[in-house]
Amino acid sequence: HLLLLSVGDNELNAPDPPYARTVIYHPETETLIYGGTITINGEIQPYNENQIIIEVQDEEGKTLGNRVLSLDGVSRQSFSTTINYKVSEQTSARLIVRQADERISGLIYLFSQELVLSP
Repeated sequence: HLLLLSVGDNELNAPDPPYARTVIYHPETETLIYGGTITINGEIQPYNENQIIIEVQDEEGKTLGNRVLSLDGVSRQSFSTTINYKVSEQTSARLIVRQADERISGLIYLFSQELVLSP
């Protein structure tokens, strides 16, 4: 966040941590998923206490499945969840992890990786 002040003392914010806020252990990028269910294991450090949205979208941006995570606080946390999907043929997709900002309308965080879904 950046807040510009016309008067007053400088206020410096610490930089983001030197590691990724989201790590997906399973599935790995471009993994072929089949059977209608994606099992997702990973770690995340939320920016705030808003819910984390995890969704799968096809190449046109159509949502194929999603999950909402409510985590405790803003410390780094492990998570495991599943998302059900339905496709009729092998489909390139994107796994998206996002979180809304508390103060400004819109997202404060977005992470994504590619997947390949099969029926």
